[in-house]
Amino acid sequence: METITVEQYKKDIGGLLLEMSPRNVRKAVRNAERRIGEKIRKNAVARLRATGLRVDKNLEEGVRLVRFSKRFGFAVTIKPNRATGESYHKNRQGLLKPVLAWAESGTDDRKTRKGGKNRGRMDKNKSYSFMPSEENYVDFVESNMMTAIDQECNKIVSKYGLI
Repeated sequence: METITVEQYKKDIGGLLLEMSPRNVRKAVRNAERRIGEKIRKNAVARLRATGLRVDKNLEEGVRLVRFSKRFGFAVTIKPNRATGESYHKNRQGLLKPVLAWAESGTDDRKTRKGGKNRGRMDKNKSYSFMPSEENYVDFVESNMMTAIDQECNKIVSKYGLI
């Protein structure tokens, strides 16, 4: 029987996937999604720092990667989650506020009840728009996903000695 090396399988990722168990295939795809999504999340955090908002670790953790559990895919989001407290900022009064969502989508003019004093608004302009748009990253994900899956498959194959 001829011995086949990992380098020979690199050209044909299907061969690697056929050798692996379904559990290991899911693990390889999940880790590849996580690797690509983390790069996009780090880019969004870097863009958040460059907006001019006062950013601390709490706000940076609000930009998070969500990997879909039932199907293939992931999302980088700032959508607040009340149950876990993610993407919320604790203000001076100790209340949780979705500051990142406000900064991304903008707010209307805020006025006081009695005097009608203007408290300002957050414009939805380019200076606060820090979340990457989907169109910008489709090519990035498509070009890097197969490479990441291939790397993860090679890692699993070498760990379990399947070849």
